[in-house]
Amino acid sequence: MPSTVDFQSMPQDLSAAFQQGANGEFTALFFDLRNSLEGKVTRSAAAWLSDLGFLYTTVRTCKEELVPHAVIKFAGDGVILVDDSSYAADAINCAIKVVEAFAEASAPRRGQFIGDVSVEVSVGIATGELLQFQPPEGGLDHVGPVMDIAARLCSMASPNAILVDTITVEVANMGKVSSRHGVLTRRTPAEYRGDRELVKMKGIPELFAYHEVLWEAHRFGIRSEAVTEAAASRATPQHPPVSAPPTVAPERSRGADDKKVGTVKTWLSDKGFGFVTDASGEDFHFSPKSLVYPEDAQLLGQPNTQLAFRTAPALQEGKSRRAVTVLVIGADAEGRITHINQDRHFAFIDVSDDFGNAISVYMSVLPGQTWAVGDEVTFEVASSPKGPRALKVERAEDDQPDQPESAA
Repeated sequence: MPSTVDFQSMPQDLSAAFQQGANGEFTALFFDLRNSLEGKVTRSAAAWLSDLGFLYTTVRTCKEELVPHAVIKFAGDGVILVDDSSYAADAINCAIKVVEAFAEASAPRRGQFIGDVSVEVSVGIATGELLQFQPPEGGLDHVGPVMDIAARLCSMASPNAILVDTITVEVANMGKVSSRHGVLTRRTPAEYRGDRELVKMKGIPELFAYHEVLWEAHRFGIRSEAVTEAAASRATPQHPPVSAPPTVAPERSRGADDKKVGTVKTWLSDKGFGFVTDASGEDFHFSPKSLVYPEDAQLLGQPNTQLAFRTAPALQEGKSRRAVTVLVIGADAEGRITHINQDRHFAFIDVSDDFGNAISVYMSVLPGQTWAVGDEVTFEVASSPKGPRALKVERAEDDQPDQPESAA
């Protein structure tokens, strides 16, 4: 804990608990029943206690199956799970299983107008640094902004929605995420991640970026109250807010400044992290799991090693932003052509990491070359003032067109 904390003003047992705690990177999940107060007022205690018991039992069962080491807490009409961020994908799967169970249990049964439960659940997930400590009453607990962010994402979510912050989707191995509908429709890892959207969150001055986990055929979004809050926050005195304008902010274009090339400033292989400095002098934190190809870590100790990367927010206020989806300049890579501009003779190749995140690499299209969107290619990663570019581009071996059989 920071030395500036005034522990003397706290009860001695709580002060000792905080000082003996340890900071770490965790993923926090908040599950909450929607409109539960209305149900308690209008229904019998036996009915709403049955719904609450279904929530507790379902979350506990999913926890034991998918995130057995997570800390679980019951809080009124909600449940909280906290686990190490390395299990972020398992945490997302746990959230999906819970909302799937509620969707199935709330469906009307044959000959009935209602299902086994009459309420719905929403989920908020956030990842970052938390203090884990043992409170005087025993057990484990966690404190930090991440807990508040997960709770507020949950409160903004519509019934059945799973909202996650951008850090969660960056650290989670989205290749492990699945839902019943996603399996049936062969959904790719990237298709489970909704677009990056912005919303006004209480306590945070800037618009907050989040994604929805697309576990069903359609998205569920945020509550209309949250939409109104976001609309009002962007209104100017000259232009009073109009009713419910959309709060979605589109992803930045391919030319936007979220791709960079920098030089490795420090690489501490024994501690598993380092810093890369871009042309402006800003340092970005990265680790082996930031690399698209983990085997490229052996190249990081060479002098003047350059990296191409996407930028991501810092895990904690006051710390360096992060480099993610990292490629080593001069190394080989594989990707898929996702965009071609025949008139201007260029294309983009998307290279994806194990977490479902992609970095776009610029590619020149020479006269006479016949590339198509969807082609799988191999290339050498090079640098340019605007980001990574591809050299020595060739079709991947398993993407070569079939050759006609020769006549006998």
